[in-house]
Amino acid sequence: MADIRIPDYYKGKTILVTGVTGFIGKILVEKLLRSCPEVEKIYVLIRKKKSIPIEKRWNEITDLPLFNRLKIIDSSLLKKVEPIEGTIDVKDLALSETVKNEVINTVDIIFHSAAAVQFSEDLIFSLRNNTLGTYNVAEFARSLMKLKCFVYVSTAYSNCDKQNVAEEKIYKSAYDWKTLIEILNVDPYPLSILRDKIKGSHPSTYTFTKALAEDVMDHFSQYYPVMLTRPSVVLSTVDDPIPGWVDSLNGVSAMFLSVALGVVRVINGVPTSCLDYISADHAVKALIIAGWKLGKQEKRNGIEVMSVNYGKDIKMPTSWFFEQQKQLTENFPSVKSAWYPFVIMVSNPLLFWILFLLLQVIPAYMVDFCLMLLGRPPILVNLTIRYVQAARGPLKSFFHKQYAFPNNNFNILNDLLYEPDKKEFLINSNKYSIKDYVYINGNGIFKYYLKEPEMSVRKAHFERLRKIHYTTITIFSLIGLLVLYRTINYLIQNCTIPLSDLF
Repeated sequence: MADIRIPDYYKGKTILVTGVTGFIGKILVEKLLRSCPEVEKIYVLIRKKKSIPIEKRWNEITDLPLFNRLKIIDSSLLKKVEPIEGTIDVKDLALSETVKNEVINTVDIIFHSAAAVQFSEDLIFSLRNNTLGTYNVAEFARSLMKLKCFVYVSTAYSNCDKQNVAEEKIYKSAYDWKTLIEILNVDPYPLSILRDKIKGSHPSTYTFTKALAEDVMDHFSQYYPVMLTRPSVVLSTVDDPIPGWVDSLNGVSAMFLSVALGVVRVINGVPTSCLDYISADHAVKALIIAGWKLGKQEKRNGIEVMSVNYGKDIKMPTSWFFEQQKQLTENFPSVKSAWYPFVIMVSNPLLFWILFLLLQVIPAYMVDFCLMLLGRPPILVNLTIRYVQAARGPLKSFFHKQYAFPNNNFNILNDLLYEPDKKEFLINSNKYSIKDYVYINGNGIFKYYLKEPEMSVRKAHFERLRKIHYTTITIFSLIGLLVLYRTINYLIQNCTIPLSDLF
């Protein structure tokens, strides 16, 4: 099987995908169907949401523009997908007995991408979804009769609490995952009380619980082959199947949007700090190649770790990226903009709080006061409070530290491809410039995430914000000059020292 092509490897295989309602999961299923059309079946695990049937939730997903290209090529391929009701935070994924037996007897490959990705989640919720959830999927995988490989989607920031992450390998967590799961199942209350102590130097419960989940997968790799992937900050798709596809934002990406919409104007961070990025379609290609790479080796067990990031190939200083988002908004304004976009990034904490008060807090109260006069609910003060909580907590380290992740295993993926597979799976990070990535990502957010109206409406709204912005600056400048004038005038009139004595 060593010389088998990627579509041929997945031919006739049955796949289980978790996290299909999430950003990566949707793109993964679409890519598998379109580029590996002879796959036998794809089970997609979907949690029942209120009274909405899982079939309806899946149909809503396939109605998205993401699937348009697949439908043009062959819409019948969607029939290969079978939604199954379940949840990862329950033993055996809460599958019905009939479905469970069917999955056990047919599934060859698992892609586990389900996760609680919000940086602000409490520890109990993150543990239940990221650590216990991964344990449940991994334990269930032991019962599969035909399992050939398990591809787990972690994060490049799972070990960001450590000083030196020089290799693509498992770095053991300070806490034992078995103990924390036991506490979670018996009495989770102490976990909330000791949240900050337990997560230690991790910036968020997300990175902490994903690190524990890596330990879980390391444990289960004694039973079957595991490919542990670590994507960095995931941007929109760059061109496959469409440019700019994005339908959810979390953490750092949400901060970028906040800057573009004028909600965030002052950031406490080091302007030269760089975050690591990967486009969503390149990340998904890496997952599929990784499954093929591991599966065709026909290993009985063991774990391989692969960072999924551009590394040194594409470096984006954080301050530069924020500035690009601002410029993008000027060219493609949004009707959802709260203020004319501008951003100042400062590393000095005192200067940050002074600027934050002047440029963030006072304008927020002004806008909310005007909204209340118009009979509309206030929004900016609450958004400002949420921003402070995020900036002082989970996002702080991302804008102050310089992260560098080894990605040798990712860099060799293109070399592993056979020539016929390069058309569908080549990860060409040099095809676009850094500005292209920012432009495609930002435009995709406005088009697919914000669902913006016609450009004429957006420009009119933006022009109003521009006038308000510069009017506000003018008013504050005049007030400042008036205060300065009164101060100087007061000193001159009340000065008891002859001017000649000063020289």
